[in-house]
Amino acid sequence: MHQTSLPWEQSVSNPTKEKTCGGRMEVVVDFDLVKKVDLATQIVAYTINPIGMLLNGVLIYVIVRGTPQEFKSYSILLFNFAVCDFCSCFSALLAIQKTVFSGFSLTYVFHGTCGRVSPFFCYFLHTFVCHCFAHSQWILMVSFIYRYCLLIKIVPKSTHVSLICFGFYLLTVAIMGPYLLVAGDSRVLRAEMTKAHPEYRFDDVKIWPDLVVSGNESILSPLTAVAIAYMCLSCVPVYTTVIIFRYKTLALLESNVLSMSEATKRIHRQLIKALTLQASIPCFWVAAASLYLLCLFGVIRGSVWIDNVIFRIMECMPTISPLISLYFITPYRRRVRSWIKRDKKTNPSSAARSYTAM
Repeated sequence: MHQTSLPWEQSVSNPTKEKTCGGRMEVVVDFDLVKKVDLATQIVAYTINPIGMLLNGVLIYVIVRGTPQEFKSYSILLFNFAVCDFCSCFSALLAIQKTVFSGFSLTYVFHGTCGRVSPFFCYFLHTFVCHCFAHSQWILMVSFIYRYCLLIKIVPKSTHVSLICFGFYLLTVAIMGPYLLVAGDSRVLRAEMTKAHPEYRFDDVKIWPDLVVSGNESILSPLTAVAIAYMCLSCVPVYTTVIIFRYKTLALLESNVLSMSEATKRIHRQLIKALTLQASIPCFWVAAASLYLLCLFGVIRGSVWIDNVIFRIMECMPTISPLISLYFITPYRRRVRSWIKRDKKTNPSSAARSYTAM
């Protein structure tokens, strides 16, 4: 049965055309266009991930060197954010993966330098990136609960915060760790890709000489299914909790129950604003996960753009998140501003010395 292409699928988003040959309908692929789209999304990955590494590196530094004593326990949560985001940016930069939906097989093509090591190393990086994203979600939820606890005069100790973070990390490792055991054979996966998308001729080494493929041979494997469910559905309890505690925290701040100065209330509102913005960032995650599931179960048809863009969408999160902390957390903002002011004071004098020497 012939499937009519939607208008946007007939353009650059789907570089395939149908033609009649000997009474048969054949699909012709513009391989040059496919490779150009792959290259364009690689450039995006090579841009946003180093920026994310830089920003998270700055955040880690100011947390370690510029956190006041009263922020110590909360800085543990921020440190978890920053380390996870830095690691996910670094791993994503090495992997630069795209998803090719191939029936019941889940195949990933890797454009990064990980391919010079082995397909399994690329698969390890894919798993590591996913586990970083998942852990960040749980830390976000804990951050909202933490702010509420402070308002009701429960001050979590640094040890307790560290143990909670470690507990959620163990949960993620317990689920994503076994996922490493179900890495499929690259040759089998390449054959599955060719079977699912014969028009792309993935088995032709002349067209795809350096294709690095890894993934899962069956999404019905228990370990694979559990990992997919954990990555795509854990946002439901996380953001339900975030919404509840954000509402409870703001309600307390607006009421007259709390005996605190307006300045202290203003600080709490500032932190809640930062957390709210951080909570909105994973909309990228929800969008990518929704797109992933819709393509995985065949609700929508994948295309060269969709295959590439899913992980590029998620990679925006660890790049944007440190900006929020660096701006809204007052001690960190002051530290960064002091660097900028110092540079402004230093540059004129250095320029004057250079001019005199000329």
